[in-house]
Amino acid sequence: MVDLLYRIMQDMIVYHCQRFPKELAEFHWIVDAKDPAVVTDWEDWWSRTLVIWLQAMSLQRPGAMLPGGDYRHFRRFILAELPPYLRDVAPPGDRTYVAGIDLQLMYRESFRFSSEPESGLELVDIVTNALRRGLVGNLGEAGWLPLRGLMIHRSDVYVSPVGLIHQDNRKLARPLLPVMNKFRTGGRIMVTRGPQWPDEEGAGG
Repeated sequence: MVDLLYRIMQDMIVYHCQRFPKELAEFHWIVDAKDPAVVTDWEDWWSRTLVIWLQAMSLQRPGAMLPGGDYRHFRRFILAELPPYLRDVAPPGDRTYVAGIDLQLMYRESFRFSSEPESGLELVDIVTNALRRGLVGNLGEAGWLPLRGLMIHRSDVYVSPVGLIHQDNRKLARPLLPVMNKFRTGGRIMVTRGPQWPDEEGAGG
C-alpha cells in the first residue's frame, strides 16, 4: 500500500502540472476512521509513520519533474536543499539528492480522520468495490470496464491485485487474468502535446 500511495502521489503531481497546476497549491488528506471515539493502531500508523516512510522513499527514488511543467503553485513544497532532519536519510556522496519534495509539509497542513460520510471516501469505496468484484468474477464487464478512464495509461497493466491465497486454492485467481488484461488500454495519457501554460497571475506573473 505504501508503494501504491507513493506512485499515486508522483503521478498526481506530473498529471496536474500539465493540466490543472492550481490543484498543486494545497493538499487535503482524509483517512476513513473506523471508530469515531478511538484512534486505532492502523490510524496511529498513518499519522505517525507513513509520512516519514514516504519521505525516505522520495529521497531514495525521487520523482521526475517534468520539463516544461507548471510548478509555480507547487513551488513551496520543493526543497531547495535538504533540511537537517533529512540529510541522514539521503545516500551519502550522491549529488542528485540535494533537493526533494517536503512530503511532511504536504501532509501536515491538512490531515484528518473522519468516521462521517465523506463524498470523496464514498466514491473511492464505490470504485474499489467495483474493481474488486470484477476481478473475482462477481460483476459484469459493463460495471468495471469504464474504470480504465480514471487511470493513467502505462506500459504495464494498470492494476496490481494482492491476494493472500493458499497454494491449494490458486485456481480461485484464474478469473483475474481476463479482467487484468483489459486494463492495458483505455487509460488517460499522462503527457500532453505541446503544453502552453496560461499566465494565471497576469502579465509578468
